[in-house]
Amino acid sequence: MLRRVFALGWRAIDGSTSGGNYESFGSSSLSPRQQIVLILRRLVAFGTTSYDRKTARRLRFVNVIALFLITYLFVGNFAAALVLLMAGSSPFSFTVVSSIFLIAILLPTGLIHKRSPNAGAIFISIVLATAVTANIMVMGKLQGFVFAYPSLIAISICMIGRDRWPVSLGVFLVIYLLLLITDHYAPDIGRGMADRSQDTITIIRYVTTGFLMLILYLIVYYAFWFAENAEDALEAEYDRSETLLRNILPDPIALRLKEKPGDVIADRHDQVTVLFADIVDFTPRATKNPPEQVVDLLNRVFSKFDDLAEKYGLEKIKTVGDAYMVVAGIPEQHKDGPAAMADFALELIGETNKLSDELGEKVEIRVGIHTGEAVAGVIGTSKFAYDIWGDTVNTAARMEAFGVAGRIQVTEAVKDVLEDRYSFEERGFVDIKGKGKMELYFLLERQG
Repeated sequence: MLRRVFALGWRAIDGSTSGGNYESFGSSSLSPRQQIVLILRRLVAFGTTSYDRKTARRLRFVNVIALFLITYLFVGNFAAALVLLMAGSSPFSFTVVSSIFLIAILLPTGLIHKRSPNAGAIFISIVLATAVTANIMVMGKLQGFVFAYPSLIAISICMIGRDRWPVSLGVFLVIYLLLLITDHYAPDIGRGMADRSQDTITIIRYVTTGFLMLILYLIVYYAFWFAENAEDALEAEYDRSETLLRNILPDPIALRLKEKPGDVIADRHDQVTVLFADIVDFTPRATKNPPEQVVDLLNRVFSKFDDLAEKYGLEKIKTVGDAYMVVAGIPEQHKDGPAAMADFALELIGETNKLSDELGEKVEIRVGIHTGEAVAGVIGTSKFAYDIWGDTVNTAARMEAFGVAGRIQVTEAVKDVLEDRYSFEERGFVDIKGKGKMELYFLLERQG
């Protein structure tokens, strides 16, 4: 139960909810639990919206402390008034009346935040310390309120925070000075307790100290719980950014970028195998079909391509429109890049044939492969991109562009490397833009 209450408080402080954004209080679409979260969010966020996220979160925490204290003052003094009634005394003691006054003061804490980011925490600390001192002077030390001073110090540190230690140190010194004053000048039994019996005084002391220890326990526990949740949220955010970085860059490149963020990452690779694949007649399909259907098709095709690239240890470089680019041999050397790429390409054809059967319409791709040397590196400063350049890349792109639907076109360099393990069909010489006439082949299947 306690963790559920704290969870609601954390959502209120963090500004998030598990069920979405609740805009309208009292809406019939909101459950009672969502209504409670909405009320808490509005109470806790009061006076914090003009600050940056970090400061606003701390001020929301201060508002939660104020709510804790108001609850304590209400419940604790209700119990004290009940004890006095049972003892045959008037329930309207100085403590009860002063607590009602404090509740009225603490309610608009959010308004004080607007003056400065430290004003609310200092205000609560000084007001409570002054109220405790006045209470002890009137009621006496035996009432038990002297135990409030250590609680106030702990509460003040939690509210002000570690970064503003001079402020919290100043509050500590003020509270300590008030403690010395009450210890020296306050009577054991003050005028407000003079007409109480010893048994009543003892009961009041037990109730008072019990509630003080409880509120200290709850606030310190909540402070640690809050810190752990903030740390968990930070770790989750770090994991998300790590995942995003790994999705953008190969792991070895991402590691180098994190270790030396200012360095230029550029490498020459003597042996890489590049493949381009393009969906045939995709533009007319995109024109006549709804956007959702177009994106769904691309997602299904390229997601399967991604799975196969991971299966064969290949590195996906990018997608441009309906074109897919993958490489073997970067950022780390592949033990048999050309063969892995050939197997990958053959499976691509098989998977698109399966997709055609599933959709009831023809889905074909053109595939082009070339092998040779290339340069790879990271470009950009805010939106990183890992890419490769060189004649090998351009030639592989031409193999796809001048290829045949449903077939894998390769250069003579690829055929020379793989001809002892794969079968090829000679296409002959083809005039390739920017390259002239080239003798090209179609990859058919793996032998044996």
